[in-house]
Amino acid sequence: MAAAVVVMVMRDFFAAAPAPAAPPPVPVTAARATRQSVPNIVSALGTVQSIDSVAVQAQVNGPIVKIEFTPGQDVKQGQELFLIDPRPYQAALDEQQAQLAHDEAVLAEAQLDLTRYQLLAAQNRHQPAEMEPPARERQRLRRLLTVPQPLC
Repeated sequence: MAAAVVVMVMRDFFAAAPAPAAPPPVPVTAARATRQSVPNIVSALGTVQSIDSVAVQAQVNGPIVKIEFTPGQDVKQGQELFLIDPRPYQAALDEQQAQLAHDEAVLAEAQLDLTRYQLLAAQNRHQPAEMEPPARERQRLRRLLTVPQPLC
């Protein structure tokens, strides 16, 4: 009998539970179909990796004065990326140009001396042996100045 009472109580307990209510109907609207551009927007989480990355190595040393791009920016071949302080290189170039001008002036002076000695030798006022030092100096200076010059 006790088992029958438990079964009846259980039956009444489960029978008394109300049935869940049906959700309300979803409102539906109709519209006429039209052809138009729709933006393609993707909102997502993820990691972006570049297709290619490169290591940039300077051809000269020096402090970087200016960076000509922003990280992630597309760059083209030949585009300047960095500006390295040009002052030390300009000073070295100026020094070499001054040395070249000096050497050219010395060569011109040696050429004048040789021409003068040749003229005096032609007039028999100088010994031919006296022309050898100016001629050798002129040849030495010509060899010095005919070394290929770097492109500036």
